[in-house]
Amino acid sequence: MALLRRGRAQTPVETLSLAFSADLGAANGWYRAHGPLEALEARGHRVRALNGRDVATGRALTGVDVLLVHRSCDAAALGLVQSARARGVAVVWDDDDDFSAIPRRTASYKHHGGMAYERRAAALRKLLPHVDVATAPSERITAHLQAMGAARVQELPNYVPDAFVRAKPQSHAGFTIGWVAGLEHRYDYDALGIRQQLEALLDVHPALRVSAIGVGLGLPGDRCVHERLVPFGELPARIGMFDVALAPLADIPFNHARSDIKVKEYTAVGVPWLASPIGPYRGLGEREGGRLVADDRWFEEINRMIIDTKAHRQAARRAERWGSSQTVSQNAHQWETLFTDLVRARRA
Repeated sequence: MALLRRGRAQTPVETLSLAFSADLGAANGWYRAHGPLEALEARGHRVRALNGRDVATGRALTGVDVLLVHRSCDAAALGLVQSARARGVAVVWDDDDDFSAIPRRTASYKHHGGMAYERRAAALRKLLPHVDVATAPSERITAHLQAMGAARVQELPNYVPDAFVRAKPQSHAGFTIGWVAGLEHRYDYDALGIRQQLEALLDVHPALRVSAIGVGLGLPGDRCVHERLVPFGELPARIGMFDVALAPLADIPFNHARSDIKVKEYTAVGVPWLASPIGPYRGLGEREGGRLVADDRWFEEINRMIIDTKAHRQAARRAERWGSSQTVSQNAHQWETLFTDLVRARRA
């Protein structure tokens, strides 16, 4: 596997002209394109988000040094990539999900699995040979992209918006367990029996409340607040109402391809966490403000957070300290180094 080296950008770093194509309405579009390039724009680079017409014509690529495309691999994306290469533009293609491993009997599989995945895989095999580097936030996905035809790959982690660090935990009565989870996490919820363990905790602690953002938990409405959708910009304030945040994952291939961004979102606000020892969370622990939890230990570990107030305060302080180092602005040099090296290699 041809891996590009990570590290801080070389000095001095020339001003680059960067263009990107991503879904600006989705959180992963922010994490994989808009956020990093916004941070690079703050460092003095020129950045342009491409619209549908730009993608269709390729004319907006004049004078561009690097094109970043997130996830799209249809005919329009292939045409954009080929147009960029014809103009001498370095191309980076990024993905942050392993669609080949979506579990059956889930809503995501209906949209992205089966024949839908086979069509996407065929399109991706056509596109990847035309890109300079394929990037992803996990080792599993970079390996998958290389198997699909990418000549060079690089793992680039996700980092949180600086706005998360500016948000702080909010004072409130009682104790709140929080979980921010997309609808695909219904599989994890069912597989790990999270509902039963939360119900047992609610029986033991009358002042306990649960806050669920995304997937519904089926808990009593007087003890559980469920918000199916919270705008990305409002998420830090919601997390600030948690006393402990959950990140449970079933041990399946799809989850091993995930990034650790959920824990980073929690800790950036200063909220301690409990997570499964799976994929992105393996290797994290008390130094990062949380604990890893075996499948059958969720009741015990959450209960420990509730009753041991001193340990909870210490975990919150460690979470805030580690989370404050995980912002996109502090880590944008990783993208900057990649883009600079690609431009210099093309010119050489």
